[in-house]
Amino acid sequence: MSGTRRLVALAALTVPLALTAVPASAAPTADPAATYTCQRELPAPRVYPPWAHGEGCTASAGAPTREGEVSGPVDVVFQDARYSGQARYRCQAVAVYPGDDSTRLRVLGKSCLPPDQYAQHLAS
Repeated sequence: MSGTRRLVALAALTVPLALTAVPASAAPTADPAATYTCQRELPAPRVYPPWAHGEGCTASAGAPTREGEVSGPVDVVFQDARYSGQARYRCQAVAVYPGDDSTRLRVLGKSCLPPDQYAQHLAS
């Protein structure tokens, strides 16, 4: 087979493959942030960026429920934000530990900001 025929045969094979490429909309999307929804906000050290401390927490689907550190971004939502007045934080890391009963958790989020400020803080 001559060089020209090989080139034409190769081109004939690659064109159909290029036409069957996966569209961008079918690409996998990033998982949403793990979320812990807490009944109560507990006092936390006054540091910057703030910490988020909650009790009576439940974990969203896919959020770890075992005791330990969860790296972020992690959302902490307070149903009763009595100390900070902020109902939702996005944290770089959260420590999860057992709560007062077997069905609830306590969480301590570190380097937490409201979600709209979180990305700006990381960029600075």
